[in-house]
Parts: sequence; structure tokens; C-alpha cells
Amino acid sequence: MISPQEKEQTRSYTSTPLLTKCSLHLLPLLAAFTVAGASTVGWYRMEGTPDTPVGTVTNSSGPAANAIAEGASFNYASAVAGSSIYDPISDTTYANTSSTAFNGGTAHSELTVTNPAGSGPLNQADFTVEMLIRLDSRLTTGEPYLVTHGSVTTDGWGIRVRNPENAPIAFVNNGSVWDGGSEPDVLLDGSWHHLAIVVKTSDDGNTENYAKFYLDYELIREVGSSNPLNTYDPTVSGSLKILTEDYIGYIDEFRYSDSLLESNQFLVAIPEPGTLTLFGIGFMGLLFGMRGPFKK
Repeated sequence: MISPQEKEQTRSYTSTPLLTKCSLHLLPLLAAFTVAGASTVGWYRMEGTPDTPVGTVTNSSGPAANAIAEGASFNYASAVAGSSIYDPISDTTYANTSSTAFNGGTAHSELTVTNPAGSGPLNQADFTVEMLIRLDSRLTTGEPYLVTHGSVTTDGWGIRVRNPENAPIAFVNNGSVWDGGSEPDVLLDGSWHHLAIVVKTSDDGNTENYAKFYLDYELIREVGSSNPLNTYDPTVSGSLKILTEDYIGYIDEFRYSDSLLESNQFLVAIPEPGTLTLFGIGFMGLLFGMRGPFKK
């Protein structure tokens, strides 16, 4: 059970290179922490020939549909978060040769995964969504969404970006999981970031509902049972949209899992061999920082 003290925990975000933060995830022992029965519903690796148009992004694992580029011209790009991607769940490393570049000058530019309401593969009561994203510049003064599933006001979830701070806001069923409005330019820095939201809304009789938001493998906020979580109906949500309007940048990986993953099970971007020494820097600080008390 989640204690009252754990129902809403918030920590400040400290800017640290993504490659340093995820060094913990490279240790072979992480395979021992995998979730039994965890499976991927949709994994969009954004692999293609650089400088060629993106039409359909293939789902490389799971029953969800492929993602279709809509509303704008997307191109594959050689800019990547790392030369390979490590999946701790399967203890497998994959070559990473490209990302999807976007220029959000066109309204409603998005990668859409069609998903039927009811029994669609993306209508999970418990799920984890993670993505590697890089935002280089902003084109408008709106508060655009990075990803949505279902309605942005009812029976849905998503991540959007606050104006003018350029900090992420995660929500479930229109209830805020984390509003990073006080953290200026957390995302708009031309660097790669890992975002993840973990949501539990099933009634298993043992554990309360909760939602967690992670930024660069750090648990930024956790909320326990609340009205938005208790009234969330995953069967109502339809298509999933990875939105890119209002920004210029890149998406490298996007994965939807039907399990409640921990941060040491998230995808990890591994740099070029010549930069692997970065992973040793701050390792012990990360280890204790992830498990220790939240920063004030």
C-alpha cells in the first residue's frame, strides 16, 4: 500500500547530463530487476534512412498499429540520443542509427497510432510510456502537447509543455501528475531527455492507484489515489498521438508497455564508445540520489 506520505511526493529537477544520469542502467546486474510478464505493446524506434521522408513508423514490437505521419513533413535524421539503445527488460542492445526530425511550423503535425476504443491494445489500465526527445527551438507561445492518448480533458492522459518556462506537465484524466512550471527551460536546451509516465488505475485489491512522472530517470512526482485516477476509464481512449507542433527537434524512441516499470527498466541511450567514460562520472551520486530522500 502507498502510505499517506508517499501519496504525493515531489522533488526538484537538477540539470545533469542525460548520459551521466542513465549510467546506472548500463550495469549487467540490472537484468535481475526485470518485471515478470512485462511486455511491449508498441515500440517506435524511428529507424530509417537519414534525410528521407517519414511516412509510416513501424511498431517493432507488440500488437499496436504503426504510427502514421500526419499534417507535416517529417524526415529521418542522423541525430540520435546514442549509438545504441539498451533495453533492460530483455537485456538486449539495439543499434540506433536515426531519429525522426520535426519542424513544428505546421499545425496538427503528429505521428498517429490508430487505436480502437474498448479493447484496443493501447487501452491498458496499467501502463508505462517513455520517450527520448530533443527540443532545439520553439516557434510559438502556446502550450503544446508532446503526446496524448484520448481526450485531453476527460478519459485521457498526456504530456504537454508550459509556456514560457518550457517545462513539462504530465496529466491523467485532466488531473495533474506534475506541473514543472517553476523549472525554466528544462526541455528547451538542445539536449536529449528521457520522459516517462507510469500509471496504475486497475483495481487489484492490494495497491492504490498512482501515477508517476520521470524526467531523465529521476522520479519527479508521484500522486496516489485521487478523483482523476479513480475515474479514469482506459477503454474510452482512442488513438495515440505523438505531437510535434510548435517545436523544432527530434524524437528517437517511443515505447508503450503494459506494465508498471521502474526507472531501471527504462530504455537507455548508449553513447559512442569514445564517450563511455562519461558513464562513470557521478555514478554513486546517482545511485544514492535515486533511492534517497527527495530533494527539498
